[in-house]
Amino acid sequence: ADLYWPEESPLGRRVKLSPTAEEWITIVGISGNVLDDWFTSRNAPTIYVPTNQWPSNIVNVIARGPGDPASRITDLRTAVSQVDPTLPVFDTGTMQAAIRTRTTGLRFISQLMAAFGVLALILASAGIYGVMAHYVAQRRHEIGVRMALGATTRGVLRMTMGQGLRMSLLGIVLGTALAVAAARLLESILFGVIAIVPVLFVAGPMVLMLVAALATLIPAQSAIRVDPATVLRE
Repeated sequence: ADLYWPEESPLGRRVKLSPTAEEWITIVGISGNVLDDWFTSRNAPTIYVPTNQWPSNIVNVIARGPGDPASRITDLRTAVSQVDPTLPVFDTGTMQAAIRTRTTGLRFISQLMAAFGVLALILASAGIYGVMAHYVAQRRHEIGVRMALGATTRGVLRMTMGQGLRMSLLGIVLGTALAVAAARLLESILFGVIAIVPVLFVAGPMVLMLVAALATLIPAQSAIRVDPATVLRE
């Protein structure tokens, strides 16, 4: 409707379903958009017609029943043969198997993206650890001076970790906000194919915060064991 009659009502309009068709079809209603095939006809304009007006030589039969769907295929064949023994029944299977076959490419892409996501998380963790460890190591002399002036071990650890985690938290918050925005963009582009998983936006930042805490704590513990007199002489 938007493609051929923008800002107009298509009701009552007449169309032909093919260039060679002789019969005109009158539009009597508008249906919602349907994602028929994500690969070949994702945005294709679609028209529904009554079977008695536009008959097809292939009919799809979908049945739902209790128990294992695969075990019902024989019953479905029997029911069709009782209606007309001459009708050939082919390409049978469960809906789960059909969806799995139809989405093989998408599942491969999703698995590939998941692998890249894990790799990115590992690289981000290594980067945070390296930056935070270097940050604490640079403050080694400052920590020694504070210890020489009477600062307690707990106070130095709390100060060092607090400052380090604040920097990490700022980066993680900004990164998570960008990730959510990018995910929403992908979700709108791949409508009906992917959906945002909130747990990922909780697990990822938690892992990075844990890495940042360890990257700050381990070098800080090493720094406070240094003899303050040695640090002052340096």
